[in-house]
Amino acid sequence: MKRKDDFITNSSSTAFFFIFSGKHKEKLFKLIRKYKNKFDQSIDYGYGGQHDVRSCDSGYVIDSIDNVITESKDYDEYSQCKIQPLKKLIKDYKDQIEYWEHEVEKEVKRKDKRDPDAAQRYKEYANEYRQKLSIIEEAKLKGLSSYLEIEFGDNHGQVNGGNASAMDYNHDELIIMEDDFYLLNECRH
Repeated sequence: MKRKDDFITNSSSTAFFFIFSGKHKEKLFKLIRKYKNKFDQSIDYGYGGQHDVRSCDSGYVIDSIDNVITESKDYDEYSQCKIQPLKKLIKDYKDQIEYWEHEVEKEVKRKDKRDPDAAQRYKEYANEYRQKLSIIEEAKLKGLSSYLEIEFGDNHGQVNGGNASAMDYNHDELIIMEDDFYLLNECRH
């Protein structure tokens, strides 16, 4: 998880959490092919009568993952893309909930209310993580045991620019909750 509290940029990426059972990318790729229609995405960046269409499909997603998946220690944690146990994601979400609940407490006790809406905003962050955590725990109950996190972005993330923008901007269309495969996402700025 990345948390940026200092400033907002107009660049973005979306983290996608591919949740499945198994420990190998071939199992994940098989599931992406199974749900291939969900990955057919496009966006037109055109302006004024000019079209600039960026598109992706399941093949693009598989190739993108295959190009960045690594176990190498040479990559920092934000560049790595690897299959991990689902219990790690559950712990990360619980940690996020705890963090934001602590921030709410600090804001409530704060004497100088520089940002009077902060406590409410932090409550909303905690609730967003709580909602996603319940979905992730539901996936675990279905026997799903692993996940891969990868960011697709307009100009940052493990996969960025060009067709990755279709994944980033259409992230609301890319949610899958099936018995054998979950795909959740989180917008990052």
